[in-house]
Amino acid sequence: MELSSVKWTPLLVSIITVIIYVDTFSLHPFLATYAMELGATPLIVGLVVALYSLTEDIFEPPLGYIMDKLGRRKLLLTIGLMIDATAMILYSLPEAPEQLLAVRMLHGVGGAMAGPAIMSLIADVPHPLARMGARMGLYGSTIGTSAIIGWFLGGTLVARMGYAPLFYFISSLLLLAALLSRFIAEPLPPPRSRLSPH
Repeated sequence: MELSSVKWTPLLVSIITVIIYVDTFSLHPFLATYAMELGATPLIVGLVVALYSLTEDIFEPPLGYIMDKLGRRKLLLTIGLMIDATAMILYSLPEAPEQLLAVRMLHGVGGAMAGPAIMSLIADVPHPLARMGARMGLYGSTIGTSAIIGWFLGGTLVARMGYAPLFYFISSLLLLAALLSRFIAEPLPPPRSRLSPH
């Protein structure tokens, strides 16, 4: 049976969702400490922590619009995951707080592509849970599970092995997610009526 069949798509989307949020949550236990070790002031530490979400907030609306216009959610998901994987590798390189800020911005751009794309696919792909409320409930519990896994991985790997091994491990998970995303059976957008004024 082909991996790209509709039957496997809900499972693939769920796995990718977990990886996307493990990527985010794995940094939470130590990001502020990491920034301070690079010489960041308390103000810069706050900016480092917030910049990912700020970048997402700026880029998500236009990227969501592009996603709707082009109907290429799977492509944008794959690109976003690749950007996230690259950002994770780059987290191991900064020697100054300013460099860490640049990496956080890149990471936020990747998240702004991958996050809306995966949410849109959750809403539209054929799924055993036909009701939207049930799907969103499953999505919420997936985020909770990802938080538990991410916090545990982030704290444990950094405590035992240091920062770089965690960055490399999460990057490898994101590359796996990017590969899996190519097998999602993305539903085609409905044809637009010729009578539509839009």
